[in-house]
Amino acid sequence: MQRIIERVKQIVFKPRETWEVISTEEATVSELFINYLLILAAVPALASFLGRWIIGIRIPFVGVYRFSFGASLLNAVLDYILTVAGVWVLGKIIYLLAQNFGSTRDELRAFK
Repeated sequence: MQRIIERVKQIVFKPRETWEVISTEEATVSELFINYLLILAAVPALASFLGRWIIGIRIPFVGVYRFSFGASLLNAVLDYILTVAGVWVLGKIIYLLAQNFGSTRDELRAFK
């Protein structure tokens, strides 16, 4: 987990140098999904779960509505699945459009 936190910090504070390092790393698409995406996608899903269940959402002129545990959990699971699926689709789109932007088709680079 510490490795992921350090990588996120590096991307935020030193993006150019970090992306150069990332581009030279050997990995597979499945390794990227397992080692990064599945873990990082859980962060907003967990925040959504806690926010809806404990804090609730503000509805104008009505007040705060707190979702039940089950509804919050279902929403978080759907958020997680859609995030993972969205990243996969976006990677495929980048892969398919690479030649249109003067690059070569490389699935690993597209997902990175």
